[in-house]
Amino acid sequence: MAACLNVIALILSLIGSFLLFFYGFPAKKVGNVFFYGNLAMESSPVDGERAVPREEWEPQFNAFKWRAKFFNRLGFAMITLGMLLQLVALAV
Repeated sequence: MAACLNVIALILSLIGSFLLFFYGFPAKKVGNVFFYGNLAMESSPVDGERAVPREEWEPQFNAFKWRAKFFNRLGFAMITLGMLLQLVALAV
């Protein structure tokens, strides 16, 4: 039983680590608008590049922000649950 809990815990921790690695500090570019890190945004058109209006990038930004926060929190929860299962496995 303890070995099974340990294996499940390690798998959860591994998946959680991957999620945090890929969604911990996300970055995306839509035209001249960059979404990055703490999900802030920056818009600065370069010469010859058109400024992307807010109506074009805002829906993508909201979807990106929701997905990044969801997977970031899911990764943290999986790592926490994995650690708790390892503690339970030690007690068994």
